[in-house]
Amino acid sequence: YFPESISESNACGKSAGLGFEGLIPFIGTFDHFLLEAADELQHAAEFGSFYVAVGTHSGCGVGPDGKSQMGVALPGVIDDFSGPNGDMFEMYEPADAQEAADLTRMIVERVLHDGTPKHPVYLRCTRHNLPHLDRSKIKDYPKALKDGSYVMANTAGTAQPDLLIVASGATVGEALKASKDLAAQNIRVKVVNVVSLNTIQKADSVFVREILTDETPILTVHDAQAHALGHRVAEAINTARLAGKKPGVILKSLGANISPLSNHVGSGTTEENYRRNQLDAAGIAAVAKQILKK
Repeated sequence: YFPESISESNACGKSAGLGFEGLIPFIGTFDHFLLEAADELQHAAEFGSFYVAVGTHSGCGVGPDGKSQMGVALPGVIDDFSGPNGDMFEMYEPADAQEAADLTRMIVERVLHDGTPKHPVYLRCTRHNLPHLDRSKIKDYPKALKDGSYVMANTAGTAQPDLLIVASGATVGEALKASKDLAAQNIRVKVVNVVSLNTIQKADSVFVREILTDETPILTVHDAQAHALGHRVAEAINTARLAGKKPGVILKSLGANISPLSNHVGSGTTEENYRRNQLDAAGIAAVAKQILKK
């Protein structure tokens, strides 16, 4: 254990060296403060260094600490560093504590089995407690994690859903609650958990091959800058079209707005900040009804 205080760049640089020596280094700091090491993170991707950068206290869900602590930009930054195909920087965002543990185990066991990868890994976690999500009906859950996305719920059953809600991280649980509220109003929803943001756009991804198979309109939900998830979903839609499929279009992308000109976030609770950004179940359901004109 090496305490690095507020020297995130030093931590990343040292971890890169440890990774080259065959170790499995983990860096842990606030998601927002990993931006202080942006140059080192980019160099790790460019030169093939390996370490696991864990960004905690992410998004506007960080609550009372206010805007200066809210990491909403880093997913987009890391995604940019990962290259067009997402191969230069792995990205994972768990939807609850169990998924965080499962992803950590997957990363470590893969390195022990296959050796050190030639790229870094980013694991984005929250500060606030998240409810444990039921995955008992997920077929081959370990494989679903590796695939990078999977369907968490489908209130349409075998029928055509009215809306595809694509969520990542802490907002997955809220999207699931929203789907139940919408089902009670005869609005059929399929909820997708995006675990690995920068793999869903690939032609061989489950997201492209199996999830984007019809013309169902899409709502993306992410406790980060809205375009981080939105633009990769848009790329996946284009990939699906090139493959001859007929995916729906994105009608709306919800994210965290920390602009100083807005009052969407502040030193309030997680619940208050989610409500202001319509990232809570009620907000997601309201937006869904609005874009579907129901």
